[in-house]
Amino acid sequence: MHELSDLLKRLNWDPERVLHATFHALPVGVCITDPEGRFVYVNRAYCDIYGYPMEELLGRPFTMVVPQEHREELRAQHDRFIADNEESVKPCWEVVKKDGQRLAVSATAHGFQGDDGKRYKVSVIEDVTDKLRAERMRIDAERVVRHDLKSPLNGVLGCADLLGVDGDLNERQQKHAQCIKNSGRRMLHLLNHSMELVHMEEGVYQPVLEAVEPRAVFGQILDEVSEIASTKGVRLVVPEWPEDTRILGEQRLLEEMLANLVKNAIEASSAQETVTLRCDIAGGRCALRVHNPGVVPEPVRERFFERYVSDKEGGTGLGTYAARLIARTLGGDIGLSTSEAEGTTVTVELPLAARQSGKTRGVIDASGRML
Repeated sequence: MHELSDLLKRLNWDPERVLHATFHALPVGVCITDPEGRFVYVNRAYCDIYGYPMEELLGRPFTMVVPQEHREELRAQHDRFIADNEESVKPCWEVVKKDGQRLAVSATAHGFQGDDGKRYKVSVIEDVTDKLRAERMRIDAERVVRHDLKSPLNGVLGCADLLGVDGDLNERQQKHAQCIKNSGRRMLHLLNHSMELVHMEEGVYQPVLEAVEPRAVFGQILDEVSEIASTKGVRLVVPEWPEDTRILGEQRLLEEMLANLVKNAIEASSAQETVTLRCDIAGGRCALRVHNPGVVPEPVRERFFERYVSDKEGGTGLGTYAARLIARTLGGDIGLSTSEAEGTTVTVELPLAARQSGKTRGVIDASGRML
């Protein structure tokens, strides 16, 4: 900021004209509202998004671009922001243009104190209507593909079953028929699981919650990945765990998530290196840690759990993305720690289960409470 002030003074530029030109050149909408929620400034992009000329916005309440059913909520949020500089964050808001057309926008806000001692709010707006429409089209297309794949796949599984029951097969042919069945069932499971992930993205998936012993889950995973580790010459180590540890979750989802993380750790390790699976308890939460000596490249670290981000050759970047979806769906979260000195640790934090066991279906929040 000081460098900009020095530049303006050195070149004898008018700060107000520079600021005005900069705001109007921005490709995103910018508005400033006063403590009462009235527009005191809007840039060209903001006017273009809403279809209003500047003079019809200045001095008017910002709620004029908000649908009637959301005005009270957004007005209350604006007042909270002015009072404590805090704002409830949503991925996007629905707004209305001058012609009545509705749009989806994302918004970020910052506050500042004016020379009059009052607090003002600067909002940066981006029209994400087309982006959300394209995302919905992608999800709908994926649903159709999954549905269309299931019918022929069930036919293949049925034929494989018939071969095993009615077919006069020798031992080698029986093995081939069983291989078809196993592969078909695995593909069917993947199709069903991918639909579950879509429901998690939409926030409508309801896990079947139960008390799960993480040591038993890791035991199942070790059976599954031991051959992969042995082939690479990687050692798998599970230190002593806290006694009688149980977490609240869905065992099948936990196995899916942790198996993927362990496989990733094995793939990132070299022969004679060790992958460690650890469990720690603190603050009513269970931390499940998967460690390997490798290091995640720096450009990938900040986006490690985002969709399609991967540092592996041929990797899709969906495994870690799915792991974060599952962890948060189960009321937990996931994090990454990586350095040359310490290697890489992926930590999944989940709520501990109450002493009583039993299954129930529902949604749990980030603190592990049932909603």
